[in-house]
Amino acid sequence: VRELQWVAAPRTDGVSLSFAGRIAAALAGRALPAAATEIGARAIPLRYYGPRHAVFPAASMADVLLAARAGDQAKLRAWFQGRIVLIGAEDPQDRGADGPTANAEIQAHAVSMLLQRDFLRLASPLEQWTLLIAAALLAGLAAYTIRWPYSLPVAFLDAAAVLGVVLVAQAHGVILHAVGAELGIVIATAGAYVVNLVVPDRRRELLRNAFAGRISPNVLDIVLEGAALPLEGESRAVTLM
Repeated sequence: VRELQWVAAPRTDGVSLSFAGRIAAALAGRALPAAATEIGARAIPLRYYGPRHAVFPAASMADVLLAARAGDQAKLRAWFQGRIVLIGAEDPQDRGADGPTANAEIQAHAVSMLLQRDFLRLASPLEQWTLLIAAALLAGLAAYTIRWPYSLPVAFLDAAAVLGVVLVAQAHGVILHAVGAELGIVIATAGAYVVNLVVPDRRRELLRNAFAGRISPNVLDIVLEGAALPLEGESRAVTLM
């Protein structure tokens, strides 16, 4: 889940905040700040704090009922005392009558983000273009200077580095999109390979025309193909005219 409904559809009772927004506003005792970055109609980016059960503890309703019937107050206090309690299913595929329904885990991330004002922001065009150009230049340079197929690992490392930058940026509250940079890597790598195929052919023709009348065709072919010249030979007495 990458976004959260920030404002629900207007209703006759005047309530416009979403479920998580109403909970956070009630707990904060004040209106929520308008510091969130909207990414769509009534939606803001949702910060993900970690996998389920690793960040927000969960208790089975069956276990809760058993503890309540047994009068196990210590267990109930350990579960609920001083905590915001959300009751709902854990299955992320739960669907309501109007479509996908955010489950308790998603709402927990949302409430925590709203209360802490730990909002994400979209990367600026400058930040996005900087990532794209840097990734494309590195991939193109590697593909142009390193012979095929040894440049492919460099391209994969470049793509992995882009994903790493995106994850680090999101951890610091900035949403960078990796798709453009990854596409730039593919285009730059393919373009560099095309240049490597075209430029040597033109260079080879220029050298062939320049030395055609001065060097033996067999020797010229060896030089143009980049092969090592034979070093063995024989001594002869010749007359130059």
